[in-house]
Amino acid sequence: TRAAVSANSFLRMTKSLFSEHVIQIYKNLPKDIKGFRSSKSLPARIQQYSVSDKRDAMRRIVEKCEKLKNKKPDDYLCYFLMMHCGMRRKEAAFARWSWIGDNFITVREEEDFSTKSGRARNIPLSDAQVSFLRSRQKNRDHILPGAKTNRYRTIPDRIAKIIRKEGITGSKSAHELRKYYGANVATQLGLFEAQKYLGHSSPNITSQYYADLIEAKPVEVKIL
Repeated sequence: TRAAVSANSFLRMTKSLFSEHVIQIYKNLPKDIKGFRSSKSLPARIQQYSVSDKRDAMRRIVEKCEKLKNKKPDDYLCYFLMMHCGMRRKEAAFARWSWIGDNFITVREEEDFSTKSGRARNIPLSDAQVSFLRSRQKNRDHILPGAKTNRYRTIPDRIAKIIRKEGITGSKSAHELRKYYGANVATQLGLFEAQKYLGHSSPNITSQYYADLIEAKPVEVKIL
């Protein structure tokens, strides 16, 4: 399954090189390109991410990470961006204070940063969440401190260590926070909101991974 998922990722990336725009510009492309673009992904049983599956472990992780709020505020900010805003590691590393609006935070392109989809996205926040972020604002561009290595590696790795100690292992332990956020959004707000907040290119991608879907509209996405 893992091999099929990886192969499908490469397939999607390679297909993206041959968009309709590219085909119109370059007239001498091989005729096989059209057939390649219509090729189907390999079948793969993708395990969906459910809130109920990880609730106990994530509760312990949240309890430990909440203690960072005053002890290690920079680590807590990293945890907050991934758990409560659903940001990827790279997005959290390059997040700016200027991204914060009245009731949202916007993940957008910068000179030194490109979004995975190439598009910006708004992530809604409650008044309390915005107030918290503004209360921690420092006289620097990035929300997390230091050079890229510190923001992208050192700080997230400390959060990942907390996650692994609670039995959630894998090559992307810190990514579990984003996945859990996405599962909560899908559970509480629905599939399309989860797609928008996570920045997936299609709701089909979101539906492959997040199982819990009910209709509810809380003001703030609550971490269960």
